[in-house]
Formats: sequence, C-alpha cells, structure tokens
Amino acid sequence: IYADAMVFYSDGSKKLFHYPRIHDLSLPQKFMKERWRKFFERAGSAQYRYLWPVFAQYVALMNFDDPRNPPVKIELHEHSMTVQPPGVFDDQKYKDELYYTYQVDQAQLGKDKGS
Repeated sequence: IYADAMVFYSDGSKKLFHYPRIHDLSLPQKFMKERWRKFFERAGSAQYRYLWPVFAQYVALMNFDDPRNPPVKIELHEHSMTVQPPGVFDDQKYKDELYYTYQVDQAQLGKDKGS
C-alpha cells in the first residue's frame, strides 16, 4: 500500500504530490520520515475519515507556492496490490483508489501560509 495526492490549481494545472516511499529514502531519512509516511499510508482507512479534510488542507498548504495560483482541490489516492502466494505469477498493477476529494478552504490556506 502507498498513497499520493493530486493537487489541482486555480489555473487548471495539476501536480501529483508524492509522499516518500520507504524504499526511496536513505537510512537517516527513514528514521525521520517513517511516522509521517505511515500516517499518510494509513490515513485512507475509513476509520480515520475524520482526518481527511484536515490532511487534504495540509497537502494544499505544502503545495501552495504561488499566491496567484493557489491549490483549489485535493484528491487523496491509495494504491494497493494483492500479493499472490509463492510460485504464483501475477502481472497485476497497483489498484488506484480515489478515497477523498476536498475543495480547499482558501481563507484557511491564506492564514496558514501567513498571507
């Protein structure tokens, strides 16, 4: 399982926000980022749905670089794959599930950014 988010901007552009996957990190980075990475991975669970709006707003803040082109929508995605038993070959791809769409709170985004 891994997760990412699609960030949509006011000018119509979009950008894929990759959260670090453990195999992409150096050993020191693994120690520093593992808890956040695990949070992002598990955040898609229905039992944590109360966190989705806050988390999506945080993703918007992390991707707010240009005040003239703010993020307006965030889509949170989870990717998973069924692991086959030993000896069974399966050329399947990761399944992409959109689990939450959020319209960014522009007033809160401005406050959080300090503008």
